[in-house]
Amino acid sequence: MYQGGSLVMWRRFLHADSVIVGLDIDPSCARFDDPSMQTHVRIGCQSNADFLRHVVEEFGPFDFIIDDGSQISSHMIRSFGELFGAGLVAKGIYIAGDTHANFRNDYWDQAHSSVDLRKDLVDVSHARYLKLRGPAPFQNGHPNRV
Repeated sequence: MYQGGSLVMWRRFLHADSVIVGLDIDPSCARFDDPSMQTHVRIGCQSNADFLRHVVEEFGPFDFIIDDGSQISSHMIRSFGELFGAGLVAKGIYIAGDTHANFRNDYWDQAHSSVDLRKDLVDVSHARYLKLRGPAPFQNGHPNRV
């Protein structure tokens, strides 16, 4: 939402009845909150699970979620973990931007990046085609985890 530009763009692009919710850590972005235009801004960190849950309780579930916030791996994973399941409608779309940062050392704050997580999810969703037969070998702590 940096400097409110994306809120303006989405308001022009989406249907007039669409509710748009922008999240940012910069308190100055609160000035873009405009409930009369169904545009809402909440200030908080995307790595804060309680903050994300509160946003979902207030506005969700969402048809689209676009994670264009922090490029730090743990932040992207936390957002996905909190928003994908509880914050997205059944046939909703979740988009994560700036995934290229997962290949830069200055954004790695843990060994498992958000790109690694998405690769794991692709593997799990196709596990039935593998000799592994099921998701257990992809679960943390499983003795045969691949």
